[in-house]
Order: sequence, then structure tokens, then C-alpha cells
Amino acid sequence: MPIFEIKQVEVPLFGVVEASDQSAWLEAFAAATTTIAIEVDAAALNLIANDLELDAEGLAADAERYVGGRYRAKARGMGGSRLGDLGEVLTFLVNSVAGREVVRVVSWRAGTGQAVKGTLFPQPDFIIKDASGLAALEVKSTEAFDFVHLRDATKHWTWLQPCSSVRGRREQALQQLAFVGGILTPQQHSLVVKGGTVVPFPVGKGVAAAVVAVDGRMNELRSDPKYKTPPACRQANRDCWSCLPKSCHFALVTMPNAPGMLSLGGAASDGSMRWLRAYRRWSQALAAHDLLAVRASVGILVETLAAWLDGTDILEADVLRGFWGSYLRDAMRSRGFEVEVPGQFGNLNHLESGFEWTPALLAEPASRETSADDITRSMLQDQEPAASFMMSARLRRNDRDADSISVRGFGDFVEFHLMSETWWTEGSVDTVENASSIATRLLSFALEASGWPISGDGGPVPLRKVTARVGDDAVHLGWASKPATPGSSSWRSWMRGWPIWFDLDPWPPWPMLLFLGDPRIRLRVMPDGRADLRVLRTLLRSR
Repeated sequence: MPIFEIKQVEVPLFGVVEASDQSAWLEAFAAATTTIAIEVDAAALNLIANDLELDAEGLAADAERYVGGRYRAKARGMGGSRLGDLGEVLTFLVNSVAGREVVRVVSWRAGTGQAVKGTLFPQPDFIIKDASGLAALEVKSTEAFDFVHLRDATKHWTWLQPCSSVRGRREQALQQLAFVGGILTPQQHSLVVKGGTVVPFPVGKGVAAAVVAVDGRMNELRSDPKYKTPPACRQANRDCWSCLPKSCHFALVTMPNAPGMLSLGGAASDGSMRWLRAYRRWSQALAAHDLLAVRASVGILVETLAAWLDGTDILEADVLRGFWGSYLRDAMRSRGFEVEVPGQFGNLNHLESGFEWTPALLAEPASRETSADDITRSMLQDQEPAASFMMSARLRRNDRDADSISVRGFGDFVEFHLMSETWWTEGSVDTVENASSIATRLLSFALEASGWPISGDGGPVPLRKVTARVGDDAVHLGWASKPATPGSSSWRSWMRGWPIWFDLDPWPPWPMLLFLGDPRIRLRVMPDGRADLRVLRTLLRSR
């Protein structure tokens, strides 16, 4: 399992030092000695990425090769979206310990050329909860050094300057937190509340984070006198090689403002935690592609937003209501959900403020509500190999509606998502036995819907706990199917519980491949009671 050594640096900015004062955070970076080890494997990365709307396939192995210096000589470093995704995952993990909660902000993109009053509404990566309340967190990632550029430089000497790229990322993060032009007020946004602050989310402060990745190949250049620390840092007794020691894989620089100083004031006070819970559940419903859960959760979220707006002295409440109405509708429509936003939330297009905005198109496939039997009938019908579909239904258990199921076909895969009764009642899955019970219900439905002849109630699905380690803390992320060895006791127990006829052609069927750990089939259960099963479409159709 890859282990990444991270140097942690925290530099308070707003209300403590001027944003333009570089020396304060450079001194803090040089003086920082706190390091933390993060241990995370591919299963953990993929599970995190599912909720963060990121692509983590192969990311753990790629990052391990990068920090270990095993990239080929002519290869460029780890950059672009891959480095950005990894930076967000690492920041998510660091902030998931010490009593904090981390919620991903659901992405929203205005249409091409649809600037909103000269700039987009600020949209951070995460909302985090700590002892001081809710904060917006924006993450930007960069490489500390461009190895290929430095190695091939023709000068007799060259400055290292790892901080120059960090500075640019910091400025990008500040803009995303509504800190524009290096000043607190006035802002280039319309969401002006009492005191001249700007607030698209009910949070009380903002945190900018820069993730600095160190190419492991740089270790072979450390002894070459050609590479020098810039004069300003040398005169202040700072050295680039000391700031990023040989054992350092990443540096995480967090830059929080003093509460109430950044232009994201307007915290929801005592109602903020209710809003956070509602927002988290709405985002979970979107991630599960469950129309019924989306419909239910957006209603509760709107109630918490209305309570926040009614209890805050906001000068432009209509703009906030228009923003949230447009944001919620567009986020859902861009994911295939035609769900009405209840309450008094309008849209930006109906305001007399000159906003250039048009609603998002309804993405295909559009989700539809149906019955469990209809899902089975639809799945058993002949379909085009790449046909796209998305359906949701309630599942009855003990003569009442308990779980809900959604099935989505896209590209090469079909996904089954179960929102268990535990999720619907806002409970939690505390034991592997409870997680296995949820996985069993999901697998039973998927087998029936895909036409495999089974009998019996099915035995417990073997699962393994998926965790990541952050220093001395373990972050529990969920459970994944546990591969078994043919002939083992777990194998025999599973086969007794899931009797599948072996005279089928082709053989083995995909449930057998799941139990053997075939990567083309993935089964997971989350601590909040969600579960998902992804099966390669060609395996699902081979029956």
C-alpha cells in the first residue's frame, strides 16, 4: 500500500498578515517540521473519488511511481487533472481527522461565455466543519520542481524557486474564495451582505490550500551545485532543499483567514449543521443516481436554505435565492434529473440584475421513476451494447418501502446503486455484518434483474474494510467485496448461499468472477448505508 510523507504548514492570512506579504508564509514553510504519513491504496482512492466526482483509476500506483522517482527520464512530471485530483484526495483525508467533517461541493458550471457580473459565483472544493464552525476550502495543486526543465537547463546555475508556482496557485485559490484583487471589499460579486461581505454558501470563513508535489527524480540533482536557492531566501537563512527534504513527497500549505474576515461571512449560526447534513445527503443522492433520493433530499435542503436566508440580514436576498434556485436545478439537470426546486427559489434569469444565464440542458439519459419489476423487464430486454439508461424504484421489505434502487447503463458498464433503509433513516453502518446484509440485498436484486437463475435467500457477501491511515488515525471509508480462494471455507459458504447452476454457457458467470476478485466487477458499501455494484456490460449480457 503506498505511503506518502506530507509536510504540513499552516499560515493564517487575512486579519493576521497582508495577503501580499510573501515573507510570512515563506518563513512558516521553512520553519515547519510537522510531517504526517498517509497510507492509501487503490480501493480507498476509488471509493473517495466516487463521492468527490474525481477519476482515481490507477492514481495510487501512478503517484507512488512519481514520488519514488520511477518516472522515465524523458517523462514530464505528474501534472494537470491527475495531480489536481490527487491533491484534493490528500487534502480530503488530512481534513477527515481531528473531529472534522468534509463535504464536497457539488460542481456547477455556467454556460460558455455566461459570466456572472464579471466573474463566476465563487465555488470552493469543500465545506469543512471544525471547532470554529463551517469553512469553505479551495485546493490547488502544483509541482515543486519541473524536473525535466531543471535537468536540461543550459545555464551554469539556475534558481530552484519552488515557491513561485505555489504563489500562483494561492492566488487562484483566493479568487475561488471570493478574495479578489487583494482586497476584502468591495468585491466583484453581487452577493453582498451586511458589512460588505460576499456569501454564496452559509459559512463563516475560507481556507486556501496549496498541495506541492515533489518529483522523486529530484533527489538525483540535490548534490549538483548548479541548483541554487534564490538570494532573498538565502539571505533569510532559508534553503529550498531544507524546505523540501529528501523524504518529503508532498507539502500541504493551508491558509485560513480569521473568522468573519474573508468575504464569505454570513454563517448560518445554529442552523449551519442542519444545512451541512442536508447538503451532504443531497450530494450523496446525486452520486447514487437515485431519483427518489434526490427528490426527497432537495426538499429538505431547500428548507434549511430558507431558514438561513430568513434569519440573516442580507441586502440582496433575491440574488441569493436566484443563485440557489439556479444552482440546484442546473446541478440536477446536468446529471439527468428533472426535479423541481420547491419553495421561493427563483433563478438568475428572472432577476433584473443583468445576469447572463440560461438553464442547463437535461442530460441524457434522463432518470425515470419506475418499479423494481419494470427494471427487471427492461434489463432482460435486448438492448444496444452501448445503450444508456437510468431508472430508480423503491424496494419493499417486510410489507413496507425500505430501500431504493437505481440502475444506470453507460458506456461499457452497468451500475446498480442501493440506498438502504439505513440511509433513508439517516443511520450508520457500524459492523461488517450490517454492511454484508446491505451488499446481499443489492447483489440479490442485480442477479434477478440480470436474469441469472438463483435460488434461496443468499448467504452473507464476504467484505473487507476499506480504510486509509492519516498519521496515527484511521479513516474508515467503507467496505469492498473480499476475494476468496477456491476451496476455502468462505468459498464453500458463499456457494451454499448463492446456488448458481453451472451448466450455463459461458461459464463462469459474473457473480463467480465477483467472488474471485475480477476487477471488471466492483461491489462496495459506504458507512452511511449506500452500496453500489458495477459490472462490465459484456459480462452482464453473457447469460
